[in-house]
Amino acid sequence: NLQKLCEFGNVNLILAYAVKIVMDEKTGNEERGGWVICSNGQRIKFDVLSINAGISPSLPISAVNKDNVKTEQETTAMANKIDLITPVKPISTFSSRYEALCDRLHETRELYNEENPFRLLVVGGGAGGIELALSAQYALQRILLGYIDEQGNEVKPNTNTKQTKDVAPLKVTIVTKGSALLTSHNTKVQRILTRILRKRNVDICYDTEAKDVTLFGDKKPEHELEKRKSSKSMDVATAIRLKSLILTPQSKNQSPILFHECLWCTSAAAPSWLSTNTPFDTTNDGFVKVSDTYESVNFKNVFAAGDCCHIVQHPRPKAGVFAVRAGPLLYTNLLAALFDKPLHPHKPQSDFLGLISTGDCYAVASRGRFALEGAYLWKLKDYIDRKWMDGYVNLHSTYHKENESDRNDVGMGNHTSVIRA
Repeated sequence: NLQKLCEFGNVNLILAYAVKIVMDEKTGNEERGGWVICSNGQRIKFDVLSINAGISPSLPISAVNKDNVKTEQETTAMANKIDLITPVKPISTFSSRYEALCDRLHETRELYNEENPFRLLVVGGGAGGIELALSAQYALQRILLGYIDEQGNEVKPNTNTKQTKDVAPLKVTIVTKGSALLTSHNTKVQRILTRILRKRNVDICYDTEAKDVTLFGDKKPEHELEKRKSSKSMDVATAIRLKSLILTPQSKNQSPILFHECLWCTSAAAPSWLSTNTPFDTTNDGFVKVSDTYESVNFKNVFAAGDCCHIVQHPRPKAGVFAVRAGPLLYTNLLAALFDKPLHPHKPQSDFLGLISTGDCYAVASRGRFALEGAYLWKLKDYIDRKWMDGYVNLHSTYHKENESDRNDVGMGNHTSVIRA
């Protein structure tokens, strides 16, 4: 709850997207500040700036090539194209989009059977894509079997129903442009998860790079379900119609891959406005270049942290653990910048513990060259995740009251703003 968190921190929350940053002209020895321009037209003055805009997956070319969109019809077509997939990033919208996917499946599950299974496609062969594929498989098959109702509650199976096998009409496919899964993890982890995927009947398409998505074939004769609109996002007619993943010419397999729903979990892409609408140095793929203090390499008092930045001295993969560990150091350096104190350098850890859930209360651990698997690792992951989230839910009001006067004394009270980027 960002609103609650901002109230706790005594900062202003502005519900708008940052679209441009302009720096003031420098006069004499004075350090210049600048302006953040928001999607609602608001201009926000700053002396010290921290950019934590995160990342988004690389979406299909036609879904993000906004520079070529000139007409209202083209804009509508682009929006419809994005509606054919469920991007995992930004995470702020994924939860609602995944709930919409589940709602559509609840409404249409009676249409799927062994000859016509529900086809789920996951684009991305990293840890996120694999965890998502296995977890979604576990959850969606329970919807298809009627074990979960539309409110998300457990439903006891009907003991009077003669069911010879407890298998849902569900087909899961993972597409990756690499020749192996989990290329950033050791070979032991790769072997373990490949074995689990094979056991769970998940198909894997290697050397297969996604280029576009489109509706497949002719519209089928109208089913009675199609006469009503789905309560979420796309209508039922579109939900039950097959879509096709179009591949690049370099892909090993050139046959279109068909799906009903697609979870898009590809490699990270920086928000495009950081490289096009700011004066800050960025990498070729758009990430803000920062020093080991998280300060921009070409502007003082401008900081960037988390997935949207690239630490020149210590490049690291885009992973949540590095964003989390940057927090305390970023806080220290923002205060130092406000009071014109020396900044503190930070060298992020070179590796980290990854716990990859398989969706069925089982997990695989990865760190460096080590790999483990077991149900106890899922319990550890569940404990860590819940403890982390609890820190945002149960905010300690006493801490806020004790420190409120100190924060206002240093000018951090009503002069600190958070913009939803």
